[in-house]
This record gives sequence, C-alpha cells and structure tokens, in this order.
Amino acid sequence: MELVKDRIHAAEMGLLNALISIDGLFIGAASIVAAIRPEIPGVRPEIPKSFFAAIIACCSISILLVLWNYVTMRRVFRNMGFTINKAMASESDFSAKLPELKKQVESASNAHANNASREKFCYALLAATIFIFGYVLYAY
Repeated sequence: MELVKDRIHAAEMGLLNALISIDGLFIGAASIVAAIRPEIPGVRPEIPKSFFAAIIACCSISILLVLWNYVTMRRVFRNMGFTINKAMASESDFSAKLPELKKQVESASNAHANNASREKFCYALLAATIFIFGYVLYAY
C-alpha cells in the first residue's frame, strides 16, 4: 500500500512539474512572438499587447496556484508524519492524541479538496492560454 501511495504522490508531483513547465514555455513563446512581431496584421496595434499580457497573466497565475499546491502538500505531509510518529510512542499516548489526529486528517482532507480546485482552475487557465496563443498564431 505504501508503494501505491508513493507512486500516486510521485505522479502528482510530476503533473504539477509539467504544468509549471508548460506555463513557462508559453510565457517564453509569447515573449518571443511579441518581440519578433508585436503587431497582428489587420488588428489595431494595442490589441496584440493585451493578448500577450493575457497569456503571461494566465500562466503566472497558474504557476502561483501550482506553487501554492506544493506548499500545502508539503505542510500537510510534514504535519501528519510528525504527529503520527510522535503519537505512536505508546498506545495510551496514541489514544489520547486521537482527537487531534482526527482534526489533522480532516484538515488534510480539506487541503486536498482545495488543491484539487486550484488544479482544475490551472487546467482552465491552460486551456485559455492555448486558445489565446492559438488565435494569435493563426492571426499572424
């Protein structure tokens, strides 16, 4: 069971790393396209700047949300591991700490739900970024 948990955790970290990498690539690509040709033919000059700003804003927000997920997961795992190891000293200590452990499990469950919501929002931002970037490239 521990092996499965470790693999799930590694997969989660890999997914978050991939999201950060993709966002970084879009920021770089948008910057390069904006530097090479800052104007879209047939469109008012100020509009392309807002497209590039939207791409960079979407990616930056996504990166911040992913980092927030990293911090939350690290805090949850650190707190649960420390408390369980400390509480496992004896059976009577464990029984006495059971209400505190239940609160921590509930807190970890809430943190997981919040992480899932932020992750879904990152996917929406990624979809918006792809759409905007695709439109910009199509217009060129």
